[in-house]
Amino acid sequence: AGNVSGGGAISANGTDGESTSPSHNDAPGGGGAGGTIVVQSGGMIGASLFADGGDGGNQLITNNENEGPGGGGGGGVIATSGGASATFARGGVNGTTSSSSMTEFIPNGATQGATGQPTASAPSLAATPFCRAPNAPPTVTKASSPTASSGPERFRIPGSDQTYVIEFSNPGAAIDTNSIVLTDLLPSDMELWTGDFDASVPVNSSVAFIDGTGTAATGLVCCSAAQITYSNAATGNDFSYVPNGSYDPNVLRIRISPSGTMPEGYDATKSFEILLRARIK
Repeated sequence: AGNVSGGGAISANGTDGESTSPSHNDAPGGGGAGGTIVVQSGGMIGASLFADGGDGGNQLITNNENEGPGGGGGGGVIATSGGASATFARGGVNGTTSSSSMTEFIPNGATQGATGQPTASAPSLAATPFCRAPNAPPTVTKASSPTASSGPERFRIPGSDQTYVIEFSNPGAAIDTNSIVLTDLLPSDMELWTGDFDASVPVNSSVAFIDGTGTAATGLVCCSAAQITYSNAATGNDFSYVPNGSYDPNVLRIRISPSGTMPEGYDATKSFEILLRARIK
């Protein structure tokens, strides 16, 4: 991830305890504890992070009655993956009493909050214990373009090949093992090529599988003969049709089933592409 830069602050401070109200003959509130800040980034530049405990409330009484003031809240936890320019997780200050009988010991037993952990290391994103936003669903897009880059077949005319690119992207939670199944209905004016997708590349399949690179990689495996099945019906679950190994006008649908578990894409969207060829009738 990149750096988080710019001025300002991220704050998760505890709230100060309330002091007493007239006639001040009750104990005041304690300070709230500092919260937790977790930042997954290359570094924090310019901004400050605060998870201070709140101060304890004061007993604002003037006679000789006395109750214990509020204790200070403990400091919180600040965890970053790339460091921060300034982090603070101080304990809150204890409250005091103004009772005339406690002038020599105005904390009257109230204690200051303990210092927190301002320089903790952030866990991995997958192990970070917080509620994430609702999962973004996977997306599937399909586009086509002429396979040839020169000659008459570079146009969309009868007899010309078209390459279809189906892109599957996952920006959210991991997808269960072997649960991705893509089914594509061929346009009525197209004949699917059911031989080797590209003789110059040893894929030995009518489909080419291109995994994402770098942080987009999925690690899925495709496309063996068992993972590519065909149907000569426009609907239904029968994909037992055996194609002719060339341009096959009887193939109306193709089903592709990559194997493996597609990892989560919270920090970087994972994606792969499926390539098909078809000829305009």
